[in-house]
Amino acid sequence: MHNPGRTMLTSLGIFIGIIFFGAHVIVENYNQAVAPDKPLVLIDWRIEQDNLQITLLGDTLQLPIKTWQTARAEIERQINEIEQRLKMMHQVVYEIKGWP
Repeated sequence: MHNPGRTMLTSLGIFIGIIFFGAHVIVENYNQAVAPDKPLVLIDWRIEQDNLQITLLGDTLQLPIKTWQTARAEIERQINEIEQRLKMMHQVVYEIKGWP
């Protein structure tokens, strides 16, 4: 039986592949014809310090990423804050119910 969803997905994949191949050819020909000081790249990414730098056709986007230690410290801080709030709520419930 013919599955139109799979055919559409395959066609879309081929189409996007052709677009990226054409963009790659254009970038390579530009670098050879113009010979700029800093050659263009289609896409490049690297991690520097705590930032992920993504370069797409010469434009650079920097995304901050948290290291495992930073994320773990943040999670532990939030857990401690939640525990303190639960203790306060526990005391309030005891006071309302009149328990010792």
